[in-house]
Amino acid sequence: MTLKEEIQRAEDKLVAAIAERDTVKIANLYTADARLMPHGVPTLSGRGEVAAFFEQAFTLGIVSGKFTTLEVDGSENEAVEIGAYELFAQPPSGPPVIAEKGRYCVVWKRVDSQWLLFRDMFNSDAATV
Repeated sequence: MTLKEEIQRAEDKLVAAIAERDTVKIANLYTADARLMPHGVPTLSGRGEVAAFFEQAFTLGIVSGKFTTLEVDGSENEAVEIGAYELFAQPPSGPPVIAEKGRYCVVWKRVDSQWLLFRDMFNSDAATV
């Protein structure tokens, strides 16, 4: 398996945890000393703040996501990923709709043979003024 495939597989675990709305599972996909840097929000530190961020996202209606690994560079224990994302919300009727899409950059660390998010920065494609 290529490094890009390994990282995409790790992203797929995040997608599954989001679909389950399991903030503990999501937080455990991050290192204990992770930094999450969302668009328009101060930097969040550690698993507790990561979990709280995703809880807020669920409160705002996010029900699922899609993360596409575009490129990866790294080594056996650390990798940098560039990707694209889509977040979906569930309207009162009909299928989920795209609530936001954008791009991200993640620094991954391999911890006990598992790829974990160490630094996670993303921003929306929507223009803000």
